[in-house]
Amino acid sequence: MDKTLATLTFEFRRLSEKKPNDAVNEFKLNIVNKILAEANNELGRTPIEGFSQFNTDTLPTNSDVLFVLALYQDCF
Repeated sequence: MDKTLATLTFEFRRLSEKKPNDAVNEFKLNIVNKILAEANNELGRTPIEGFSQFNTDTLPTNSDVLFVLALYQDCF
């Protein structure tokens, strides 16, 4: 899990440097949500109170995803 979160964080950092306020496409968001679900299961909790995954109806920005991934990565 550590390596996957690190890779996602790295990639979203690159995206955020170029276009921080661009919406994440559904394909990438589905991958991020799958990894977050696995992390929540492995941790036995969510690192962010009241948050477990991104809503696919309102696509987050690259910087939003980076922020969450960084918080998750810090838990591993």
